[in-house]
Amino acid sequence: EAIAAITSLPEPWLTYVSFNAPHTPFHAPPALACPASPCPQSLCGNLPTNPTSAQYAKAMSEAMDQEIGRVLTVLHAVDPNAYIIFMGDNGTARQATEPPFNRDHAKGTMYEGGVNVPLVITGPGIRPGECDALVSVVDLYATIAELARIRTATEDSVSMVPYFRDASLSLRDTVYSESFSPNGGTLPFTSHGRAVRDERYKLIRTTGQADEFYDLVADPFEATDLAPSLTSVQQSAYDRLVARLVALGVA
Repeated sequence: EAIAAITSLPEPWLTYVSFNAPHTPFHAPPALACPASPCPQSLCGNLPTNPTSAQYAKAMSEAMDQEIGRVLTVLHAVDPNAYIIFMGDNGTARQATEPPFNRDHAKGTMYEGGVNVPLVITGPGIRPGECDALVSVVDLYATIAELARIRTATEDSVSMVPYFRDASLSLRDTVYSESFSPNGGTLPFTSHGRAVRDERYKLIRTTGQADEFYDLVADPFEATDLAPSLTSVQQSAYDRLVARLVALGVA
């Protein structure tokens, strides 16, 4: 369907393609979805007897990669100057998480394993490389609007276009994530997890629980909660992140 849209939509167009896999329920991908020339370690079409959830997830990821390749082959032929954005929507499911990642810090949590996702962007004028700046999924709105030369304003979206030319820039001081229930409810939520981080430190605040505070530079897997015994530097960082929650109205 994506390929049909790419080859038939009038200009200007945008396609948004959402792959369900890898996702529960974990299962073996159809043979036709597996790469025709798999790598030696490929699991798609070559799963062992009684595969683990992680092996299923890897095979499903290979199938997704194969399908993305089909889309990109057509896209490059139709419009070699198209911008392409690839992004995950959440972290790996707990059942498929493997060391050194913590199964209790995976999808559905406010830890990095739940909210830190892949983001790859390519297109005209984008210099190859890696950008270490803080970005958020909400930044896609301002980014796509600027690429489409549309004037728009939003309080929580920052265009990533400047990073395409200079990956050393830093336009955000913090990024914020949250999970709450019930969906569609209003504050105060029955349960409410929120996480705010800067370039180094991260604060997790959950309804009915003590705050958690991590140094993501020294402890990227969030194994050691620094709260409540903080140094003066850490306390200052903690206070700044709490102030950000207050400014957002979710403290």
